[in-house]
Amino acid sequence: MRSLWVCLIAVLVCTALWAGGNPALGKWNCSSVGENGARLNWSLVVTEQAGGLAAVATLDGTDMPLFDTRLDGNTLTFKLRVNEQEVVSFELRIDGDKLTGRFEGKDSGKATITGAKAT
Repeated sequence: MRSLWVCLIAVLVCTALWAGGNPALGKWNCSSVGENGARLNWSLVVTEQAGGLAAVATLDGTDMPLFDTRLDGNTLTFKLRVNEQEVVSFELRIDGDKLTGRFEGKDSGKATITGAKAT
């Protein structure tokens, strides 16, 4: 019986540490630079939802729901449906309060991304 309690406590502690230590959670101020040099400033908000992650990007006051949001170590990935024919894939590497990465889409092309956690 004691082993069961020890295992249960270990699971609860690990769960609390994972939830509290998720580096993706919060608001990020981001900037993308496309292949043509065009720069876009936007924000990203990542939250926990139903045991997973949910994310929304905001550009010029317009919220864009993201899907397939995942965190693998410090790599955050998600997708944005631009229209019926195009889905843009994002891959971001989180390092403390900074992030770097890229996105790629069929018609949207490629862009590099930098960002910082909003305070």
